[in-house]
Amino acid sequence: SRERGQALVDLLRMYEAAGLALGPGELPDYLPVVLEFAATQPAPTARAFLAEMAHILNAVHAALAQRHSPYRAAIAAVLELAGERVEPVRLPPEEPLDEAWAEPPAFDGCATRGQDKPGAPQPIHFVRRDGPATGARS
Repeated sequence: SRERGQALVDLLRMYEAAGLALGPGELPDYLPVVLEFAATQPAPTARAFLAEMAHILNAVHAALAQRHSPYRAAIAAVLELAGERVEPVRLPPEEPLDEAWAEPPAFDGCATRGQDKPGAPQPIHFVRRDGPATGARS
């Protein structure tokens, strides 16, 4: 969502304040980073921190359950540690990968003006010139 950028900045600041430095290219919302941070905190702080993410963890759990992944148990355990329950989350249907990554044709079969399609009559314009062409020398 639009709020993800600010949330990442806030997470990064929280980690830095706790002395956790991320490596280059590591995102603060990467689940192993989140869990590593939580592991460095006192139990009540870690539980509250993870509970704030329960809606996200439930969505991850639902996606893993939909794929019958055994890793859903790990997410369920994190929710349990946070004092939360696994809640069902309705996930939107996934678009087929080929369609999700497909790029539209550059001109969709149109002329550069975007008016003429293949198979349609193509207008031809004749321009009559009186006298020599512009720029021509005799």
